[in-house]
Amino acid sequence: LNPVLDRHSDEMIEHWEDCMSFPELLVRLVNPRSCRLRYRDLDWREHEVELSEDYAELLQHEVDHLDGVLSVERAIDGRSIVLRRAMPAKGAELRGEFRVLR
Repeated sequence: LNPVLDRHSDEMIEHWEDCMSFPELLVRLVNPRSCRLRYRDLDWREHEVELSEDYAELLQHEVDHLDGVLSVERAIDGRSIVLRRAMPAKGAELRGEFRVLR
């Protein structure tokens, strides 16, 4: 309950994100590599968890939803929203406007 993300790392990661709200889109974002999640359980006790990598990315995405923010609003720029079918197969090199993000 009442999740709060704080202690965001200075190190940022750039990645393609997908969302069930827009199943045909991929959005390129920049997020902190790690952060802390504070929340309360059903007995109203406060907890905190340090998150990094995939977990940090996922929870930042979900907390954005709770705050009414969609990934398309956080796109890096106008060329950072693409149709999923326009992206090459996983593992293929991306050229031109796209970069390989590992």
